[in-house]
Amino acid sequence: MQKASRLPTIGASRSLAEPKVVVIHAGLECGIIARNYPGMEMISFGPTIEHPPSPDERTNIATVQKFYRFLKASIAKM
Repeated sequence: MQKASRLPTIGASRSLAEPKVVVIHAGLECGIIARNYPGMEMISFGPTIEHPPSPDERTNIATVQKFYRFLKASIAKM
């Protein structure tokens, strides 16, 4: 019996909203790792990147702080 995943809630705290689990066209590295480690839980997350890959690619600066807070909270709960 597989135990329940902690990934959707590991970073949740009073200072962060409940994470949304969505599928997007990203996370290539997760796919490569998953091929070699079936069953491993993983996530790919980060600040919002706009217009990738193109000369107009940029990071939405307003999302960097949110990403950083989530990362710190997630690491603290591991």
